Amino acid sequence: MVRQERKEPPPSPFVLRRPKPQAEAVSKDWKQRPRMNRPQIAYKILTGPQLADLESTGTFAGSLADLADGFIHLSTAEQLPGTLDKHFAGHADVHLAAVDLAALGDAIKWEPSRGGDLFPHIYADLPLSAVIAYGPLERAENGTLVLPVAG
Repeated sequence: MVRQERKEPPPSPFVLRRPKPQAEAVSKDWKQRPRMNRPQIAYKILTGPQLADLESTGTFAGSLADLADGFIHLSTAEQLPGTLDKHFAGHADVHLAAVDLAALGDAIKWEPSRGGDLFPHIYADLPLSAVIAYGPLERAENGTLVLPVAG
């Protein structure tokens, strides 16, 4: 039996587009993001009466939106301007509370929300003991937020 030599097919005139590597798609998956890159402080936006309630009772059960969703919404410092612009534009008597996420332990869940970004959510009441600083919403002359600082 004589073996025939196999010929290579001629090159294709079409450009083949390769799909993105699977590793790239996985790295964008919110469950795969490392916990060590997550901030340890997040912010709760409160109205004046909500802040007064937190101060007087020592806990905050959530806003109407929080209660409807089943968790207390927080934002990182990076997410805060977008949250304020989307949900609190034009509101007066707005305050920021800096929350120590480590103090809340397993009650914190990082979940995708606006634009697929991970937002910290509290699945419990917010105790005043986890709030490390708070104060009225302030902006610097250039419009950037002035975040509350402890002490």
